[in-house]
Amino acid sequence: MTTAMLKELGFTEARARLSELFDLVINEYSPAVVTRRRQDVVLLRRDLLQSSVLGKYRLTVESVREPDGSWTLSVDGLGIVVNAGNLGVARTELVGDLRQYAEDYMNRLPLFLNAPNRRSHLPYVLRIALARDSNEIAQMLES
Repeated sequence: MTTAMLKELGFTEARARLSELFDLVINEYSPAVVTRRRQDVVLLRRDLLQSSVLGKYRLTVESVREPDGSWTLSVDGLGIVVNAGNLGVARTELVGDLRQYAEDYMNRLPLFLNAPNRRSHLPYVLRIALARDSNEIAQMLES
């Protein structure tokens, strides 16, 4: 079944036409909806999800040089804070903590989605979780 805007398939049909469905999503940049038991899943190219849908959720880093010479970095929207003796080490630790938080969040998704103070973290966590490696996460950090 096709709606006016998106290709929509039942699960059985989508499974039978999986190659065609992937071609539609990948080559034609067209999202598709797959329905099973009245529940919908949207298929979307990874790069479109990262840039067009999640791109506005910035990982803004606040940097503070402490009186002892160390650096404190925080991603305020997520409540993640690190402190290290130099800026490079602090950035590396921040990336590691962001990755760890995203992994924990995704592993306990129902818990975090039901926590009012953590539900809004989902788009940021998805950006981090979709990163292929730590370097990609580091490139997301903005001052």
